[in-house]
Amino acid sequence: MTKSAVRAAVEKSLRNQRVVLHLTNGDQLEVPHPDYVAFSPTSTEIIVWPQGPGFAVVSLDEIAGIAIAPAG
Repeated sequence: MTKSAVRAAVEKSLRNQRVVLHLTNGDQLEVPHPDYVAFSPTSTEIIVWPQGPGFAVVSLDEIAGIAIAPAG
């Protein structure tokens, strides 16, 4: 997955949509809002703060797909 593809999908969540990253290990990671993801300027990792405590560091190589769905 490319950084620009992930960034474009996350920006769509501003329009009352949610973004779910489907990972290669079968897990899903929801990005609740564009403010909850950070892109490294020089590497292939992103940081996602899901709802609740903690955060996840994910390599772009680990993202198998992106789903965009209505919020709610």
